[in-house]
Amino acid sequence: MPDLSNNPNQPRKRKELTMEVRLIIAFVLMGIVLFISPLIFGPPPAPPRPVNPPPAGTGPSAEEPKKPDAPKPETPERAAAPAGDFIGPRDRPKTLTVETKLYVVKFSTEGGVVKSWVLKEHKDSEGKRLEMVNQAALEAKKPAPFSIMNQDGKEAELNSAIFSAAQNDDKDGSTVSFNYSDGLTLCTKTFQSRRTVISPPSPRR
Repeated sequence: MPDLSNNPNQPRKRKELTMEVRLIIAFVLMGIVLFISPLIFGPPPAPPRPVNPPPAGTGPSAEEPKKPDAPKPETPERAAAPAGDFIGPRDRPKTLTVETKLYVVKFSTEGGVVKSWVLKEHKDSEGKRLEMVNQAALEAKKPAPFSIMNQDGKEAELNSAIFSAAQNDDKDGSTVSFNYSDGLTLCTKTFQSRRTVISPPSPRR
């Protein structure tokens, strides 16, 4: 029989490409596409610019120093307080006593009022020195003598405020001053008493 492998008319079988060769060919083709595409189609278009750009100088500049905040306005209590006002003390109320040959007066720094006024030369129904101030009314929280009343007849808040007090005694008499201020209201009370010399009655003729 004749040898078929040496027959020139018989078609030869093609060799199939291996997987490694196929991968190399694929990577080469991808590289060619990536490098040639920008040359053919050109670079991508730039993003559009804004039509109306913001005006310069509207935002805070990094180089400009920050201005200090303006001082806050004072509260009405502080702004309304003039210089030299007397501010009432915050401690408990005190009692100041003025005594002459005719009477004994006791003042209180709470409201700057009179708590007691006793006449030495007059007696009550029980034979005691006459008290001019109704003590029962004070215990019932009624306004004391020289209290301040509003126009509507109601008791003012100053009657419960603690006043600063000053007492000056000399040979002619005694002066007691009360002062109070909360920045909006200023109140001053001054009481003066003179020392009275009791002269004996003249003999009848």
